[in-house]
Amino acid sequence: MSRALESWLDEHEEMPERYVLEVSSPGVERPLTRLKDWERFTGESIAVVGHGVLADRSSRLEAELLGLDLEPEPTVRLRLGDGADVDVLLEDIKGVHILFNWK
Repeated sequence: MSRALESWLDEHEEMPERYVLEVSSPGVERPLTRLKDWERFTGESIAVVGHGVLADRSSRLEAELLGLDLEPEPTVRLRLGDGADVDVLLEDIKGVHILFNWK
């Protein structure tokens, strides 16, 4: 991608002669930041960090993402490693990212 974009940039005179082109990716353990991410990554393993203790367990949970319910208030549905299904309010979550299975 960067080679194609670099060629296109070089053809445009309004670009300075010297520039730095940096292409990045959120990586394999990408954070979930948008509402559509919750749907896209349903079924994936995630790590959830809370502002405090989540689901009466810990401030950090590793679980399978079952989905996001928006009504009556945004709630994340998780399946923990012990098989328990829990719900966590979205407002109680500080951050969440995909857990990549390094085989």
